[in-house]
Amino acid sequence: MTTFLAGAGRNLGHGGLPDRDSRYARAEDYVQAVYKLWEHSWEDDAVVRDRDRRQFADPAKVHEINHSGPYYTVYGPHLSEPSPQRTPLLFQAGMSPTGRSFAGRHAEALFIRATTPAAAAQVVADVRRAAAGRAVRIFVPQAYVVGSTEEEARRRSEELLSRQTIEGNLARMSVFLHHDFASDGSSTPVGELRKRPGIAQPVRDLLNATDRDDWTLGELIRWIGNKRLAGTPEQIADSIGSWQAVGVDGINLQYVVSPTSFAEFVDHVVPVLQARGLLQSSYRPGTLREKFFPGNGPRLRPPHPARGQITR
Repeated sequence: MTTFLAGAGRNLGHGGLPDRDSRYARAEDYVQAVYKLWEHSWEDDAVVRDRDRRQFADPAKVHEINHSGPYYTVYGPHLSEPSPQRTPLLFQAGMSPTGRSFAGRHAEALFIRATTPAAAAQVVADVRRAAAGRAVRIFVPQAYVVGSTEEEARRRSEELLSRQTIEGNLARMSVFLHHDFASDGSSTPVGELRKRPGIAQPVRDLLNATDRDDWTLGELIRWIGNKRLAGTPEQIADSIGSWQAVGVDGINLQYVVSPTSFAEFVDHVVPVLQARGLLQSSYRPGTLREKFFPGNGPRLRPPHPARGQITR
């Protein structure tokens, strides 16, 4: 719903990507509709499972939601009986001010992008402030190259990087930032590009990600597209601990090579994290929401907007 990809907007019949405010207004209407389906369409005791009468549910306790919003009209009722959670655990990704505000109202878990723990700290504070006391779990994407020594890890990372092309990284970043980097020239120095007038802010932010004026555009984009920590299991555990110290709840583990990256993390880093108390050794019982927020039960709790009253 809040994608940054113009192609997604075209595929949904919008002729392109609506502006951010419109996308989040559409997202707000959408979640209000699905909240009514999940939380209010079926009463708690609607399912009877009476084999003798061949009756699965009491139709008097299954209701149309009659949602009529600016973007979506949904009469209902929901086709399925509620799960133990009713509303699924709500994840979101979005770091703009509008996205953070939306996360504060709705999200239970949020993926953020931050290059350092210090940069994440402000985002964490903003989201928790917007949540107004609601618990929100915050995750950062991280990729690792594991080695038995720091030198081995660095060597493996450089070898993996050498297999990539600058052209491939330029194409990927062009999609992310809606800018044709091929027109800028991959060999153009970053310092020269910074001086050009009329640069869109997302592109300027990318150029300012380094103080190396002598880097070419291709070198910069390949570096940004391959940010990862190469180190020993202990160094990786140190890094994860530094994210936790600023209020980040966990990492979204990304792969460099699949499935090797995951297998190496499990075999070599997980034991170190568990020994330091940074990673659990077993799962709590219950639903995913109960695992994230132990003691709160499987359902969303007030004041989450999904728990609001509906007029029948």
